Amino acid sequence: MANEPETAPSQPFQPADPRLKLVKRFENRYLPKGELRDRWKAIRAKWLADESHSGVTLEELKALKADWAKAREARKPKAKV
Repeated sequence: MANEPETAPSQPFQPADPRLKLVKRFENRYLPKGELRDRWKAIRAKWLADESHSGVTLEELKALKADWAKAREARKPKAKV
């Protein structure tokens, strides 16, 4: 009938890919020349290679983020006391 409520969708809710959050973090970010930039270029190439992004692992992205944070900390000037 026309007044019946809509039924639930046939497909359950799909959570977002956890890798996507980390990939978006590096979009349009400055990465210094060297190993970090080369690693990001390799990850980005694998990410764009196929639609399922099967070549990129979450651990690989987390390691890049951790190394990037260490590099940023190393560049910060020490506070004078």
